[in-house]
Amino acid sequence: MTAERSLVEVIASAEPASIALVQGDRRVTYGELSDLMVRTAGGIVQRGGVPGSRVAVAAPSAIDTVVAYLGVQAAGCISVMLNPRAPRPELQQRLDMVDPALVVLGGTQVELPEGLAAYRPAGASGEGLEVLDETPAGGVQAMVRALAVGDNAASDGQRRREGLAPDDPAVVLFTSGVAGPPQGVVLTHRNLSAVQLGLVQQPDSGLDASSVGLCVLPLAHVFGLNSMLGTMLRAGASVVVADGFDAEATLELVKQHQVTVLTAVPQMWAAWAGLEGARSDALSSVLRATSSAAHLPISTAAEMFDRFGVRVAAGYGLTETAGTIVLDDLTDPVPGTVGRPLGETEIRLVDVDGHAVDEGDPGEIWVRGPSVFGSYSGGGPVIRSMLSPGGWCRTGDVGVFDEDGRLSVVDRLKDVIIVGGF
Repeated sequence: MTAERSLVEVIASAEPASIALVQGDRRVTYGELSDLMVRTAGGIVQRGGVPGSRVAVAAPSAIDTVVAYLGVQAAGCISVMLNPRAPRPELQQRLDMVDPALVVLGGTQVELPEGLAAYRPAGASGEGLEVLDETPAGGVQAMVRALAVGDNAASDGQRRREGLAPDDPAVVLFTSGVAGPPQGVVLTHRNLSAVQLGLVQQPDSGLDASSVGLCVLPLAHVFGLNSMLGTMLRAGASVVVADGFDAEATLELVKQHQVTVLTAVPQMWAAWAGLEGARSDALSSVLRATSSAAHLPISTAAEMFDRFGVRVAAGYGLTETAGTIVLDDLTDPVPGTVGRPLGETEIRLVDVDGHAVDEGDPGEIWVRGPSVFGSYSGGGPVIRSMLSPGGWCRTGDVGVFDEDGRLSVVDRLKDVIIVGGF
């Protein structure tokens, strides 16, 4: 596997009969997913989606969202992932920031501002909206083959339209806003692939074509979209999609589908750990359990092991790093730490003057590597405050390394407390 190949290319060359996505009674193979994303891409191009244009995707956790996300990129456009449950003023703000050519609704009706054309991706059901479903010139299979083999004979225009250049923008994701106003982070195909490969190639990763993952994380957030979904699809695995989290219902899904990969935020792990009446073997199929997006309490990790025999490995990443870039050992995680850097990620700890701290001392976490973003949507002065000379990304988080090279995140340099959306 190589970071030179985008996720749409990987999917186009995957084993076509293997199951890619499951939601309720619906199952989509990799061959069907390739077909749906290409037909969606054809519909986007037919309606004015030119290479490099932005297409908003209202993104609940749903198969239709995955098709829309990939279809936009197969068209050479940039997916802008929106939270469909966000209040209308927030949606309006996000849309104003990116000025999308059109909006694709991935399975949920959203109240959109006037003047924006909304569609559904190929294969979607429901009434009231037109479905993006056009066969590209040369046919679906011809375009899939071009994606699968990186057709060097294709013209430059075709290759740009197919989104095959590693450094082309692939997606815009919005930050949480804990260190200031939310920003639209522009991530390239290379950024996304670097995280996926770092996770898949970690020793004892437990990620391959036989893996089955449960996706209950929001697809408008980098942790769910890339660390979970993108990584599982990169590995050729199956993903069980659930729109929304319910502790008891998700345990039933784990049992029903014999889920081997469970990726969740600390609040979800705490909910499972505290669920009354759950059987001790409820997670017996799980071989890989990871947590990120916030600090995983040592008590939660201990309770998960005591109740279910599951060792949860904590990780660390940002929207600006395309997701998880540090993850603890999966077979023997150390509670309280987030592990060691993955793939080609470099980390240094610095003081307020940007000088390396002494061994064992805390410092601001600076990150460098192929997963680090290059710009915010629209640019602006904020990028100069976060990216330093030499390609280092200033995270604003404070960390410390232990004697074994494991990182612990211990503080923030700056926080904004959000109350009632303000």
